[in-house]
Amino acid sequence: DMGTMKHSSPVEQPIFNEANQLYEGATVFSMPSGDMGSWKLIVKVDEEEISMNINVKAAPANTKYTGTFKGADGISYTLSLIEPKSSKIGINDLLILVNRKENMMSFPAADGLSFEITTEMPSMGHGSPNNVNPVFIANGRYAGKVNFTMTGDWRIHFKVKKGETVIAEDYALDLLF
Repeated sequence: DMGTMKHSSPVEQPIFNEANQLYEGATVFSMPSGDMGSWKLIVKVDEEEISMNINVKAAPANTKYTGTFKGADGISYTLSLIEPKSSKIGINDLLILVNRKENMMSFPAADGLSFEITTEMPSMGHGSPNNVNPVFIANGRYAGKVNFTMTGDWRIHFKVKKGETVIAEDYALDLLF
């Protein structure tokens, strides 16, 4: 709720996990709570609705875990970094979630994309070798590997393709560890 307008963000609908006997899902919050507005999580189970106010803190300085870009195909996409959660020096699992924006309330998973990644350490002027481009797993999730050769500020550059068409030449997410 942003006062004069309302919008949602990408969600993964809960599915039952047999191992822990819980339903698991996920939400991407595209901005922090604050002067711009507030977040409310609405959960429906068997036609009963529960509404919870959520306080979303701002991302740490020099980080950008999620963002939206408009592809050359005219579609807006949200790209979110799921892994690494705790970066380390060396090879890290890379897991991203990609959603299409149909309207302000609908963000279905974006399947059928391919990626080429490069890394950059802006403060040091170098990248890193041995990265593995993310490939499609399921439901808008793509997995690869990213190599961080030292601690500090890292930028992951994404070239995004749909078939043979490049829809984003250089979209980047930032992390600091």
